[in-house]
Amino acid sequence: MEETVKRHDHPERFRHLLDAVVLMTQVSSGWALWKCTGPHLKGSGAQRQLLVARWIRSVFGPHPQHPQPLAVETDRGLTHPGYRADQCLQDVLDGQLGTARLRLRGLLLEPTLPPGNDAEFHSLAVMATAAAELGDVTAAQQLYGLLSPLRHLMACHGIQSFAGPASYHLARLARITHHVDEAEELVTASINQASAISARPWVALAQRELAVILQSRGRPGDARLIEALLAEATRLVHGYAGPAEGRDVPLTAPG
Repeated sequence: MEETVKRHDHPERFRHLLDAVVLMTQVSSGWALWKCTGPHLKGSGAQRQLLVARWIRSVFGPHPQHPQPLAVETDRGLTHPGYRADQCLQDVLDGQLGTARLRLRGLLLEPTLPPGNDAEFHSLAVMATAAAELGDVTAAQQLYGLLSPLRHLMACHGIQSFAGPASYHLARLARITHHVDEAEELVTASINQASAISARPWVALAQRELAVILQSRGRPGDARLIEALLAEATRLVHGYAGPAEGRDVPLTAPG
């Protein structure tokens, strides 16, 4: 990554990426993304976190050492808007895109928005994830307005769940609504925010999103950086399996 940044036409624009890589390499503990399986109560914070983990797995693919699918399903009988937001993302992951789009549009008509507490903030991040996966420009525009005042915050519900920096979700929404310059600025902020708290999966997701943004620009000088970003994102996620049996597992290159 370092050499690729140095060889770029404008290395000063991407120097922050090197700081993130150094920080992530130094940290050996984090979220056990690939081992979060087992029974969880329906409607619980653990279940909501598992759904986020399932989505991250869908982005990067299964870890070679932990290929088993996540045993998670939202309770479709729950009617609270937060759990209906989870159902929307689950519909996306299950390939029910029409249902997901209708559910998302319906949720955006709810009088409870914008979020008034941490649980609703988590739900808004989940809805932004669904909107970005669907490429729903109309929903993205509305969600951007709702999330924008929260851009410096993390979408977490205490210690129960974590759905990443708001700036990451805003970057994706900005990209699909064709505000590419703003998307690049926001995703840079999200890399810095996630690195500061050692949130490896979210650093990797932001690196991948930056690669997508650069690719959408189509500038020839970015080709090697895009490749390096995607490789580094995969290394961060697949090269770290999480704590096992009470011990920290060091970062290793994928085999």
